[in-house]
Amino acid sequence: MIDIKQRMKRANESGFVLIVSFIIVLTFSVIGLSLAQTIAAQYNSYSQRLHVENAVSAAEAGISATIAQLNKNPNFAGYAVNAEQELYSDSSRGRATYTVSVSTDANQNKILVATGKSYRLQSGGTAVNTKQIRAVAALKRERISNSVIIGSGGVYMAQNSNINLGDVYIRGQLSMETGATI
Repeated sequence: MIDIKQRMKRANESGFVLIVSFIIVLTFSVIGLSLAQTIAAQYNSYSQRLHVENAVSAAEAGISATIAQLNKNPNFAGYAVNAEQELYSDSSRGRATYTVSVSTDANQNKILVATGKSYRLQSGGTAVNTKQIRAVAALKRERISNSVIIGSGGVYMAQNSNINLGDVYIRGQLSMETGATI
């Protein structure tokens, strides 16, 4: 009789093991799916932030490049929309471009409007993100007369050399040999 009772008890328990196994598999499946969903959402968020930063960086690079050109030529008109400048294009960052328009306001200040675009390499010609930056540059050219301005590299004056203009401004080191005068 004991043998029949033990067999019946085991038969009842085998169904319990199946239910517990099913609950464990279901729990791990739910955890795995939610983890995958969280990772995918974080990747998409990171990717979007990266493209925003790339577009802003491209627009800032356009402003810098335009200011450099304006320092050479005050009539520089900018980088036209049909002549988009490529900041970079590689497999790790994608592609980034900029355009800049330059106009002059009533005070003769230069108004710079830069548009930066960020592309995925796989997306073809469609920009993933576009950012625009507006900057105002007051161009002033002042002639410095009777002065010498020397940058952080300093100056070395050889024997018997001289500077006889007026004020001398040196940001770096001054080295003078015998007979050199300021």
